[in-house]
Amino acid sequence: MRKLIGIGGLGALFAAAFATTAMLSTTFDPSCSLQVSNWGPCGFVGKGDLQTPWGWNNATMNANASGVTFVYSQEGHWQYDCEWWTGPANNRKYHRTTHHLGTTINAAVDSEVRRGSGIQNVNGFKLVGGPYSAGGGGDMPAEIADGAPCPGNAGNGATVVAGSQIGEGTVEALYGQYPGMDDVLLWPIEP
Repeated sequence: MRKLIGIGGLGALFAAAFATTAMLSTTFDPSCSLQVSNWGPCGFVGKGDLQTPWGWNNATMNANASGVTFVYSQEGHWQYDCEWWTGPANNRKYHRTTHHLGTTINAAVDSEVRRGSGIQNVNGFKLVGGPYSAGGGGDMPAEIADGAPCPGNAGNGATVVAGSQIGEGTVEALYGQYPGMDDVLLWPIEP
C-alpha cells in the first residue's frame, strides 16, 4: 500500500510540475500603442517567468534585472506567382511560376523594472512599447505587390501576378533575454 501511495504522490508531483509550465504570468499585446502608462499598455512579465528557467534566486534577479531585455518576433510566409513572356513577337510563350517568401521582424520591446512597494526586490517587468507595430512579418511585403518586378530569378521582365499573393500564416512570439542565458519564450503561452 505504501508503494502505491508513493507512486501516486510522485505522479501528482509530476502533474503539478507540468501544469506550472502553462501558468506564466506574462501578458502581452503586440498591437499596443507606443505610449507609456502605469501598467503597460503592452503587458507585464512576472519575475518568476524568467527567474525559474534561468535558475536565479531573488538576489540574482535583483542584481541582473537592468540587463534583462525583451524581443518581439514575427514571421510571415507568403506565396505569390510571377509571369513573363519569352520568344519572338510571332511566337510568344507565356510563363507563370509560383514562389514563396518569408519575412521576419525582431524588435526590442521597451520595459521598466517593477519593484514591490517599500522593498527593493524586483517583482516583474512592465512592457511599455516598442517599434514592432510598424509593419513586418504579417504585412504583405512591398516587393511582392501587384505588378512589381519579381524577386529573385523568375525570368527576364517577370512581374508579380495581380491578386496572386496568399498569406500562408504568421507566427508571433515574445522572448526574455539575458547575456549568456537561453532565451525564454514568454508569449504566446502554450498549454
